[in-house]
Amino acid sequence: MLPILAPLFDQRTAAYAARLVCDASSYAQALPLPALLEGAALDDAVRRHAAHWRSDDLRAVASAWCLDYFAAMLVPAMAAAAVLRHHLPLAVTQLRVVLAPHGGMAQVCLPHAGHPWPQASPPERYEELVWQHLAPVIAALNKRFRTPSAVLWGNAVRYIHAVLQRGVLLALPSQDGLAEDRRLLLDSPLWPDGRINPLYHRRAVPPAGVDYLHRNCCMYYRLPGEDYCAACPLRSRHDKRASD
Repeated sequence: MLPILAPLFDQRTAAYAARLVCDASSYAQALPLPALLEGAALDDAVRRHAAHWRSDDLRAVASAWCLDYFAAMLVPAMAAAAVLRHHLPLAVTQLRVVLAPHGGMAQVCLPHAGHPWPQASPPERYEELVWQHLAPVIAALNKRFRTPSAVLWGNAVRYIHAVLQRGVLLALPSQDGLAEDRRLLLDSPLWPDGRINPLYHRRAVPPAGVDYLHRNCCMYYRLPGEDYCAACPLRSRHDKRASD
């Protein structure tokens, strides 16, 4: 875990920050992220992930791979930007990765530990993460495996929402100071300069007994042994058809 993040993660949540690393030796030996996204390496990684899942549904497997990748980097990246107001080098061109045997993410390697950025506005703090990191990763998965972009952006929303509102992933007594970040990232249909915000999350009314609905289904239900999660927007329709 990056030392600056240690106060934000307790024993229960430390795993969410363990795979984003800043180590010169690891970085030197890791695969540049552009090489993974632009070459045969991405195909190999997702196909190994498919073997791990015992599934030939590559659209669903690519979504599962994406969720694993976002679990490795997005929670600690959001914690640094939203809570610590600390800039990490997150552009795709700067990062390197180490893949696990199953094709998922073992480590996401930073070239350096960044710098404090206390006066930066929310658009400044998230420009690099959203437009120079999430956008090219999602575009690569959509292009290669035809997993819908809406599904992949929805995967990112899951972790961003968990940090900014639900507070389930950080050791913080309150999330009140993060409202401005949430308004920019999840509640605004447009970025301040007029670009369409792909993270915009129009809130839906959840069914009884559920406190939150995801923006999009992540397609996990299409993988062997998996089902619709409680927060899946498709679950109520599935349950209704099953009861008819």
